[in-house]
Amino acid sequence: MINFWSYKDEYNKYRLQFNKFFDQTLKGGLIFFGPNLKNFENNFIKKYKSKYGVAVGSGTDALLISLMAINIKKGDEVITASNTAIPTISAIVNSGAKPILVDINNDYLIDINSIEEKITKKTKAIIPVHLYGQPCDIEKITKIAKKYKLKVIEDCAQAQGAKFKNKFVGTFGEFGCFSFYPTKILGAYGDGGFILTNSFKLYSSIKKIRFYGIDTVDKKNKFYSDFIESGHNYRLSELKCLIGQKQVDGLKKKYD
Repeated sequence: MINFWSYKDEYNKYRLQFNKFFDQTLKGGLIFFGPNLKNFENNFIKKYKSKYGVAVGSGTDALLISLMAINIKKGDEVITASNTAIPTISAIVNSGAKPILVDINNDYLIDINSIEEKITKKTKAIIPVHLYGQPCDIEKITKIAKKYKLKVIEDCAQAQGAKFKNKFVGTFGEFGCFSFYPTKILGAYGDGGFILTNSFKLYSSIKKIRFYGIDTVDKKNKFYSDFIESGHNYRLSELKCLIGQKQVDGLKKKYD
């Protein structure tokens, strides 16, 4: 039997290095929100030349958090590609909105010429899906969104490292959402995800939503937490961040 995917070859190659870092992490006593998360987030943002970003529990979480951050609610409509994977639709439905499907072209990407006919007064956002490493014509999509005052959430689960006109996908819309599921280009040996944004206001929101809506403030080395808005548990563990950073290092070698 040929495995569809296996981490074993890579793990065996870097086992001693991984085990050393695992040991350091566990001895440090921080399972969440430690130095590995900070390092991973900073390097991922730097890699994609984005201003802000947060690591989250999965690619599905990334999409749902993004929808929550722009106040998508019951009765709203969100446009996306008809051939997208279930998680894209799941995120839209779980936000309370109705998914509106647009047909695709021969390249399996959303048919941009069919988007406007699907827009109604209830439409609030577009989720273009960059599929099989192929970027959508994201400039045209963002122009349509601007015309109708819609938000753009890029689904980049299968397009890590892809560029449109020499600019990384995930940095054109309000949000760029990535998945670290094992079969993706960057796999974290389990679930994981990331959200990029160039808006500090949206960054502040997704950061709170990731952790129960809590705003943690540090003043004079004294931490306290305020519950600002509704949120859930979408955090990513220190060990996953460690593995993710190793994968980002690999992407640098491939795409830079």
